Amino acid sequence: MLVVYDVVHRQEKTREEYLNQAVRHLETDWTIFTAEQLKSIRNHVRRTDIPESWEEWRRIAQESGYDKMRFPYYDKNQLFGIIEFLD
Repeated sequence: MLVVYDVVHRQEKTREEYLNQAVRHLETDWTIFTAEQLKSIRNHVRRTDIPESWEEWRRIAQESGYDKMRFPYYDKNQLFGIIEFLD
């Protein structure tokens, strides 16, 4: 079994919509960080996060030789998920 916790978006959302939602979430909920740290995180998210859809994760699983997969968790903000690849 391989377990992945990563950014995941719904198929009907664009990457830009996902990134806007993610930035709003971190600005309101990630209160432990300083303003400078949040700025760095925002920049990182906007430059490097490329969330895959659940459908894309299914394709990745099949191409990687995994017969089955499950999505046991999707956070309440629908930004992060757990994907289990089962052999």
